[in-house]
Parts: sequence; structure tokens; C-alpha cells
Amino acid sequence: MAAAAVRPYRLLVKFGRRRSDARTLVAQTVLMVEQSAFRFRSPDMFGSAGYHVRVFRPTVERPILIVGDLGNHPAASVTNRFDEVGAIVTESLFGIPGVAAEALREVGRWILYYPDGAFGPSMMEDFTETWFEQGRSPQHPVLRSNHLSRDEVEESVGGPVRAWRARQYHPDRLAARGITVRRITA
Repeated sequence: MAAAAVRPYRLLVKFGRRRSDARTLVAQTVLMVEQSAFRFRSPDMFGSAGYHVRVFRPTVERPILIVGDLGNHPAASVTNRFDEVGAIVTESLFGIPGVAAEALREVGRWILYYPDGAFGPSMMEDFTETWFEQGRSPQHPVLRSNHLSRDEVEESVGGPVRAWRARQYHPDRLAARGITVRRITA
């Protein structure tokens, strides 16, 4: 009897991944952004970058946007280009062009997502709320962030948030699951 009580715990640890998102998920897409669409040029050539965007509306307040990095070159990671990716997301999903970095927080609550194994087998899943605040001058807003636990994210969106592993978190695999892929060019 004791072995039977232990077995479900082991299964939950091994297979307890969230298989679907909460009912508050209202939109989901993959954005494939050509390097030329970014406002700031990088000395590193990376061609295009992929971002998985999930929009949740748990209340009538601002939406919660979870933006996942799809194994991009470091020069195109959502962390390094949050202001530009945020502006591209607000234009392509909400039809609001030219949103300044410090105004992204008015559009929604932004959470950056990296799946298990994104930077090697030892990296665990990561959720980071990210926003800009006014800096010393309008030309230099200050990037702020706060790491969140899965429980905090799920409480915010009002239910489960699908978990991914790095080897599955790829534009082609997401498209095979029926998620729309949008191409963004200059």
C-alpha cells in the first residue's frame, strides 16, 4: 500500500507538465521576425527570430502577455530585444504602432518565458515579468524585471499555463499543433 501512495507522486514529478493553457487564453501566435524589421541593427547576422506569444485576459484589466523565446540567436533573444519585440507584438496583435518602451506596461503585463533546457539541460523553466520605467532622460528608459514562480504566473492568468521543453519549443512544432505563424518583415 505504501508503494502505491508513492507512485502517483513520482508520476506527477515526471509527467506533471501542463498540457494546456487556462481558459483565459484569448490569442496565441508565433511571430517570425526578419532581422530587417528590428529598429536597431545588430552587428550579428541572425536572419530571423521566433517568438511564441500567448495573450491571457483573466479580468477586464490589461491583458497578460507571455512571450517565449524560440531558441533565438542571443542578439535576437526576447530578453535582449524586449523593447523592440514588445513594439512588434503590440502592432501585429493589437494594431497599435510605435509603442515606446516605457509605454509597453500600459498595453499589458509582459512575462518573458524560457522553457526547460533553453540554455542547456541544467536550465529550468523561467518566467520573468519585464517592464520599462522612465530613466534620467526620455531617451534612456530603465529596464526592470522580476522573476516569477509558475504558481504566481498561473494565479495571475487564472489557471494553468502550458509548459514546454526546449526541444519541442520550435516554430515548426508549434505550427504543427495548429498555432498560427505570422511573418514580420521590414
